Amino acid sequence: MDLIQPKGALKRETELLLLVGKICDKIRKLPHYENYKHDIEMLKLVCNLIEHSVVNKKNRTKIDKLVLAKNVYTTVFSLNPNEIKTLETNITYLLENGQIKKQNIIRLLIKYGINWVKNFLE
Repeated sequence: MDLIQPKGALKRETELLLLVGKICDKIRKLPHYENYKHDIEMLKLVCNLIEHSVVNKKNRTKIDKLVLAKNVYTTVFSLNPNEIKTLETNITYLLENGQIKKQNIIRLLIKYGINWVKNFLE
């Protein structure tokens, strides 16, 4: 069964579903994550994780990151329609004020390198 892999739109949907699952798992590993349902820092974390995880190639269709963020939030937390509208408003606010952005790849490599050396020496 592993020899046959999905292609095209089915492959993209599978990748997005896996991405939502990984982000949800990362959030669930946080202590008392349920208390941060309406916290703006949790929303920033989710949006920045999505921003760093999604790669939009020129030959691919655009991925709606707002839909991904809503999927993550509705999977981890039970949201009613009013909370979903508030979530959309908060994400728009974060985007307009430059709170969601990709970090420079050099900074990320340096950060991961330092963490790797610390873990290696321990």
